[in-house]
Amino acid sequence: MALKCPFCDFKSERLLSMIVHVRKKHRNEKRCPVCGYEFKDLLKHLAQNARGDRRHRYVYVLFSRGSKSYFSRKIRKELTIEGVVDA
Repeated sequence: MALKCPFCDFKSERLLSMIVHVRKKHRNEKRCPVCGYEFKDLLKHLAQNARGDRRHRYVYVLFSRGSKSYFSRKIRKELTIEGVVDA
């Protein structure tokens, strides 16, 4: 299963590679790739929406520190169904 970057066409098999990619290439993003709105503090927006929406949760996991363990197999399976993760 390949993870898809929510901001560009980058794909990776490993979560750590995706986290490094997003934090290096997209750290200054202001526009949420899930809902399309622009925010001064994208991480705050993602955190507020992570509990209720899997797509926001995925992007939050990529941006936030120490959240690797939060990305469980269950979430990955749900994201595969929704097309965020390639099967």
